[in-house]
Amino acid sequence: MKSLPRIKENITDITAVTQLNDNSCALLRNINFHDFDITGDSLKKKNISFIKCLFSHQEIQNIVFEDCSFEDCQFVGSNIYNCDFHRCSFSNCNFFRASIAETYLDPSSFKFNSEWRIYWPNVNTSWYQALYRNSMDIHQEEFSRKADKRFLFYKRYEHLNGKNKSRTKFWRGFFYDWMLGYGYGILNSLVVTIIMLIGFAMLMLGEAQHNEKVVLNPIEMVYFSIVSFTTVGYGEITPLHESFALSMTIGFLFLSVAWGAIVTAVIVKRLVR
Repeated sequence: MKSLPRIKENITDITAVTQLNDNSCALLRNINFHDFDITGDSLKKKNISFIKCLFSHQEIQNIVFEDCSFEDCQFVGSNIYNCDFHRCSFSNCNFFRASIAETYLDPSSFKFNSEWRIYWPNVNTSWYQALYRNSMDIHQEEFSRKADKRFLFYKRYEHLNGKNKSRTKFWRGFFYDWMLGYGYGILNSLVVTIIMLIGFAMLMLGEAQHNEKVVLNPIEMVYFSIVSFTTVGYGEITPLHESFALSMTIGFLFLSVAWGAIVTAVIVKRLVR
């Protein structure tokens, strides 16, 4: 497996976080937090660009970052606690074994290139799981959903590129993500439901066209699909006693019950939480 990305340049500049000026750029620096009194008021830093900086094994506490950017930075083993990150962005930063708690941080602030899902999906799986727990603890429901989606995304690639590879789990996760929007996609569920209804209607319409006794138009077939899918069963349109029509209808009824249970779980997860 390819080793985790590291800063290749030699960093000798050790800079205390209190010495950083707003509206500045910090390039190739080791950011030190030891001289900051975490028991006092929050330290505020605005509009600072951190490029290839080291934050590894630091206690990052009681700091407010506003409009800051972090590019190719190292947060290995760092502990982020009681901080705020407002309108900040993180690009290809390494959060291996980092922890976070009581911190306001939007999970969508993080951007990773394709190498992270190919070589190091386990790192981001752990990080987004930590972000999810942090978001739940501070009652940021929208943030927790974002973190959970990204967790499931990298978990899927962990099945494909991790130590315990399983293509079956990868593709199962792929269809789960696509069909159900990582378990939160009400719109995804609606689209898939419509596709299922139209697909069943087309199959039954094709079968009906081969039978001279049946005269049905596409609208009636869609209607029959909806009635069957919702298990209402008014009875004015019924399948002929032929093996294909009966088996398709019975199979669709079982599918509708299972799919209905799944969609209900998605709605509960999305709205009731």
